Amino acid sequence: MCGICGYFGKNDLLLLNRMLNVIRHRGPDDYRLCRVGEHCMGAARLEIEGGAEATQPLVDDETGIAIVFNGEIYNYKNLYDDLVKNGVKNFPRTEIEVIKNLYLHDSDTFPAKLRGMFAIVVLDTWGKRIILTRDPIGIKPLYYTIQGDKLTFASEIKGLLQIETLTPELDIEVLEGLMTFGYVFQQDRTLFKNIFQVKPGTTMTFDGHRISESVYYEIPPAKYMDKNAGNVSLDESANIIRQLFEDAVQAQMNHGDQGKAFYLSGGVDSTFMVSAAAQISSYPITAYTLANDESSEDLQYARKVSKALNIEHREISVDMRDYLDAVPDYIHHYENIIAGGVFDIHGGIAFHILSKEISKEFKIAFSGEGADELFGGYWTYTYPLGFADRIKKRCLQVGAQGSVKKELDELFPQPEDALIYRKNLLNWLVKGGLSNYHLCCIDRSCGAFGFEIRPVYLDLMLMDKALRLPIEFKLGSAGVQTKLILKEAARPLFGKLGLEAILSRQKLGMPWAVRNLELQIKNWFENRITGKHLLKHPYRRFLSEKIEVCMFDLFYYIFITRRGILDKGFDIDEFFRKGEHEHLYS
Repeated sequence: MCGICGYFGKNDLLLLNRMLNVIRHRGPDDYRLCRVGEHCMGAARLEIEGGAEATQPLVDDETGIAIVFNGEIYNYKNLYDDLVKNGVKNFPRTEIEVIKNLYLHDSDTFPAKLRGMFAIVVLDTWGKRIILTRDPIGIKPLYYTIQGDKLTFASEIKGLLQIETLTPELDIEVLEGLMTFGYVFQQDRTLFKNIFQVKPGTTMTFDGHRISESVYYEIPPAKYMDKNAGNVSLDESANIIRQLFEDAVQAQMNHGDQGKAFYLSGGVDSTFMVSAAAQISSYPITAYTLANDESSEDLQYARKVSKALNIEHREISVDMRDYLDAVPDYIHHYENIIAGGVFDIHGGIAFHILSKEISKEFKIAFSGEGADELFGGYWTYTYPLGFADRIKKRCLQVGAQGSVKKELDELFPQPEDALIYRKNLLNWLVKGGLSNYHLCCIDRSCGAFGFEIRPVYLDLMLMDKALRLPIEFKLGSAGVQTKLILKEAARPLFGKLGLEAILSRQKLGMPWAVRNLELQIKNWFENRITGKHLLKHPYRRFLSEKIEVCMFDLFYYIFITRRGILDKGFDIDEFFRKGEHEHLYS
């Protein structure tokens, strides 16, 4: 985990220092800036692998290459051995040196060989170009803006907002989509005009004149079983998924000598993850669960899992004050407006609260993000087709047209058809919903507190196999189940541990950690917004509830008014008590 930034076409270290300083929370262990000819790069590093030899930015005068890198490459040792066999000699065995030599050996196609989570920027001064790339599914972020012949990049949007000539301005079309779906569904855009993101699985180059893109990984489309083909059975496929999952856990557990923590809800995804890790790890296992009272079903099941595995279990309680204190900090790091739509409005904040606790003791934690998208975990929450009606209603309230209406019509075509809907939803959620919501949440909530989260289900080998499985293996032949094959993969281990009951548990999710606070939360926010303010609000058409008004106004203050800077000691009570939000738009 690192915070990276840089300027192609300008070597302004004062600007670069401002950019890196606002994202230095991502990398508390080291902080370096450097000029590279007429360009500059910076990195704030969280040290996991490589020690002093892996210092960033890497600058190699002999080849004219400079690199900054955020993430982890789990197969870098194997890649090192391959490079040596191919005649590459005399370079340190670190991730960033492997990346450099892969680029020199394979040019722009090098990301296809990487197994990990990453955002990489290669400055090729001899080739007079800059190369930006992200991991296949978008676990690690990478944003950029272009002004004339200059390109600026950063791990977080707030880094780019330090450019004085870049005016923070909302992109209304993107805002329409966010307030319809609850997140930015476009994988190449952001909520801000003129700020873009490198698409997952894509390598982008810029030479001062034009951008070119090449896709090195394309997400396989969801498919139904081909009854005329020789299909592998469900049991055989479950065995393959189990082996790939255990391999992924092993690879990621062995990467870095630091202790590892786990997010544990007591559901299928997190229990399978923790159980697999406990079977193979020589390190003590510590699991964390967030709950706001003893009656929490997640807490009860997490206790059963921890007892069965004989692991350390930390139970973190949350109250109304914890929630309110977390809101502005979460918005500051999430860099988007918190809105309703597909996902629960409270989930990201609950995750942020728990992440803060984990960071007090650990540099590395594992989470179950991606399992729902890969294996159809949301299906019973979005079927029957009333879900489509809810999203369409939000679209109508927002007054969205253009790309948002087009996206909605393609996702939910008329007349409604469950088979088409099922396939479309599986294709859709594994893209923007995953990279721009769930993965964005976990990246920001670990980056905020200077540690690293590894979504092990999104290991490249496991993910690619899961995406190619027929829909029937995920949702059953009737389409009324969830994560069928994942449950079958976990069944032998759960049976050995006496945890079979978890296989039939209904999914609750992180928002349930604050479920008993929901009425208090709603009342608190409703008491901060007057009807007069609501009627006069210039963005009224986007806001359906008073809590959305509060979230919107906090976002607007932090990012439009303050350019991504959250005032030290910011007090959410004072902000609304003094009515500061009412003067934002005057």
